[in-house]
Parts: sequence; C-alpha cells; structure tokens
Amino acid sequence: RQSRGRLDAVVETDGQVYVMEFKVDKPAREAIAQIRGKGYADSFKADGRKVLLVGVSFSSAQKGVGEMEVEAL
Repeated sequence: RQSRGRLDAVVETDGQVYVMEFKVDKPAREAIAQIRGKGYADSFKADGRKVLLVGVSFSSAQKGVGEMEVEAL
C-alpha cells in the first residue's frame, strides 16, 4: 500500500480498517489531521470495508492515553 509518509498502525478486520496515528502531548485531532493530510487511508478507500481514522494522544502527565478520536472516512 502506498502513502506519503509512515503511519503508526493499521488494524484490518473482515469489515473494518483502522488507520491509527499516535501523538504524545498533542491533541488527538492533530493525529486525525495527519492521517488525512498524508493520505494514509487513501489506499483503503476502494477496499469495500469501513475505514476508520483513529487518533490517539498519549499524556506524559497522566502516563497513559489522554484522549482518543475516531472518525469514519
């Protein structure tokens, strides 16, 4: 699969494709914007499965996931 850059993770199931980007101490929305801007999910569009963009923000202060956003393509 071709994209412009390197995405952090893809999880594929029979019905869905989860395109995931991780950030540390930055908004989850920024991760979603990177997925869209770099075209990370483009190669999955014609696949027939539901494509979900997942932005995860890890918080150094909380030492875990600070926030997560999921957006359907």
